[in-house]
Amino acid sequence: MNGEVNCCWGNPDEVYYTVDGDKKLYQLDLRCNGHVFGIWDGVFLMGNYNDDTDWMMHDEFIIYYIYYNGWDKLDIVPSRDVDEGCWDYDVASRTQVEYSDDSYYDEDGDVLPEYQMTYGELIDNIGDPEARGRLMIDYNNNNLSFVAFWSEPSEQEKRIVAKNIGNPYVVVFNSEEEAKEFYLKEHNKVFTYKEWLESGKYIPRIKKDENAFQLHLMNAKDKWNNTSTFRDVRDRKNADKLGDMTMAQYHSLVYQESRNRIKKIIREEIEKLLYNDERC
Repeated sequence: MNGEVNCCWGNPDEVYYTVDGDKKLYQLDLRCNGHVFGIWDGVFLMGNYNDDTDWMMHDEFIIYYIYYNGWDKLDIVPSRDVDEGCWDYDVASRTQVEYSDDSYYDEDGDVLPEYQMTYGELIDNIGDPEARGRLMIDYNNNNLSFVAFWSEPSEQEKRIVAKNIGNPYVVVFNSEEEAKEFYLKEHNKVFTYKEWLESGKYIPRIKKDENAFQLHLMNAKDKWNNTSTFRDVRDRKNADKLGDMTMAQYHSLVYQESRNRIKKIIREEIEKLLYNDERC
């Protein structure tokens, strides 16, 4: 990179940026670069590059997180009775959550009526995340990072996020035209998150991309149904990266072997092929 970032635009699913002295347009997307984050029930969570959560939609991510990590605020522990790999909405919505204390259970080991709740109902009770967005990292360009929100967070939410994402550049424009007008024609600086937090008076308010954001307004089940194409494409890409292994074989392995062992095997195979993927 020959200069500083001088323009950026996009949304939490895709970010574009340019650099001084470089004619190249850089593109980041959720598949290769995005780490989902949000504040659920007062708890900040972000997808980890090492646990394959970065590509998820917010509802997928919170179901995945609670299924494997539990939810301390409600004494809910990770699930133990459902086969590994079944963390998707259709399965989670029908699965009774498990608790960390015997007081939630009767003498037969069944959850007491007042505490009976599926993972799907738990997600509905926790509600939509605040400050939802993604941290985008360009691993091929000095790990330059960008943060994009679906709508502007409150001051309190901004400060909670600040403690967890470092100091990336902030994406505030959806369109290339608006961004170039503000940054290139008017010679404004592309600001970092700390600058945005400390000197917000001169920064334009984030604008929603209604077409992109409408998916994120759906309830969990509708969103799951409307992202089937995205998941099919993602699964085909994963299948391609796994060589001769079919998706049926992949899912069979996920169900039959331990999650950590399978993820390690798959990640090693994918990483070998990613070295030849110019986009990643």
